[in-house]
Amino acid sequence: MQEYLSLPAGSFTFQAQATDLAGNVESSTATSSNSKSWTVTLPTTHAIITGGSSGSLYINNASIAFGAYPASASATYQCRLEVYTDSTSLWSVEDAFTACTSPQVYTGLQAGSYRFSVMLTGQDAEYAAQSTFSIDTDGPVVTITSGPATISSGGLISFVFVSEAAAYFQCRWVNVSAGTTTGSFNNCTSPAWALLIHKAQQLCRTCLHAAKPHLNACISAFSVSAV
Repeated sequence: MQEYLSLPAGSFTFQAQATDLAGNVESSTATSSNSKSWTVTLPTTHAIITGGSSGSLYINNASIAFGAYPASASATYQCRLEVYTDSTSLWSVEDAFTACTSPQVYTGLQAGSYRFSVMLTGQDAEYAAQSTFSIDTDGPVVTITSGPATISSGGLISFVFVSEAAAYFQCRWVNVSAGTTTGSFNNCTSPAWALLIHKAQQLCRTCLHAAKPHLNACISAFSVSAV
């Protein structure tokens, strides 16, 4: 499904083009089966979104600013919030259109995709201005893809790890046998390196933070032994 929100007044044509597994591309010629044309008409005065939350948010709150176009000091508004339901691939109404003022603030939102709509009081919902945003508060998971299991002498070792695109990392090295921690968590990137110069057998461990803005959690650990 492809959505276009808050289109201006005017005439539009939407066209889809397919490519098969062999790389063959459908003709770019618009036909009645691969294109659809329509016209957007708007009232002389209508609601517009002027700023606020959009894209991916890493907190449970959202705030959207809006107004009237052309500007009208006497305009009043109604707002609605919808959430996308994966099981049905449809938008479900969280709140019906109710009176609101700018900015409209939502708190305590659960993880998911949301669509905000605002219209002038008394206008039809088809003239509502819309914007979308998503709430992502699930902790990221780090996966260590490469690193030594056991080494027989000191030396330079490395660990390679990955997580989701928005994640950043912090690392630290722990000498489990000695019960000591080598430093605190510090920012790091993959691969992470450590110089082991131990002569006695001992167990060492590297811990990693994988975090998004506003989130911090120790997600995974990897153990090695050094002689």
